[in-house]
Amino acid sequence: EEAAEGDAWAGMGAATIGYRRRRRVKKQGSFVGVTIGAAIAVILVGWFVVAKMTKEDEPPAAAPSVSQDVRGGKGGKSIFDFPEKDKPKTTGQGEGTALAPVAVGAGDDPPRAAATDNDPERQSDEWKAVVEANAASEKPGKALWTIVDYRRLHPGKFEGELKQYEDAAFDRLWWERIKELCELRGSLQADIEKKNGEIAQETEAAYRLKLEKEKQLLEMRRQSMGEVLAQEMGYASKEVPNLFDSVQIGNLRGQRIPETYEAWKKRVANSLLKSRNLPWERTR
Repeated sequence: EEAAEGDAWAGMGAATIGYRRRRRVKKQGSFVGVTIGAAIAVILVGWFVVAKMTKEDEPPAAAPSVSQDVRGGKGGKSIFDFPEKDKPKTTGQGEGTALAPVAVGAGDDPPRAAATDNDPERQSDEWKAVVEANAASEKPGKALWTIVDYRRLHPGKFEGELKQYEDAAFDRLWWERIKELCELRGSLQADIEKKNGEIAQETEAAYRLKLEKEKQLLEMRRQSMGEVLAQEMGYASKEVPNLFDSVQIGNLRGQRIPETYEAWKKRVANSLLKSRNLPWERTR
């Protein structure tokens, strides 16, 4: 019996020892479960945060009023509310809306496609040269040469427009030539007066004679300028034309002798045909 009782205590001890080992295994399993649960919780929280941030980054949905016609709203006057007369009208042939013509300012370049001319002659290099040379920024002598040359190559073509270009170029050249002659005459007169001062101060006879001859040449040139102005161009006024003074040019134009002006134009045209130069350029 004592042996049996001892065995029983021994068995209880063994059982106790075995039970404690099993509790340790259970405690270790619980810790692993808590760790897994915490990890799942972190994953869920992270997913929730990412989902919320993604949703906030999405663009807001367009309001349904944007797709409505802004001109037909009843919430007050809008900048898009046009009067009935200003609304674009459709053409009867169904070609879409008709665009209103655009006004061009005085300083703007004319629109190249405003009035397209299908005439192939207007697309030629000769005609383009005429148009470009007759711009206000070009020399009138160059403009006249292009007109003369175009008439030689295309007789009778675009005569109406060529006549307008020609009249404007001749008028500009006329006043430029008169201005040049007047300024040259005034410059020669100043040189003569200067030469008179040098002669008055000179005491050596030989050098004084040389100055007198130089003065005579200046006087001859001045007289020649005066004769061209008076006889060839019929210009009797003493004032120098101001090409930028339209009032003065208009008054002087009224005093111009038509017969003298026409004869001068013929001389200029013949000179351009023969030598491509102006009459007074050949002597330079």
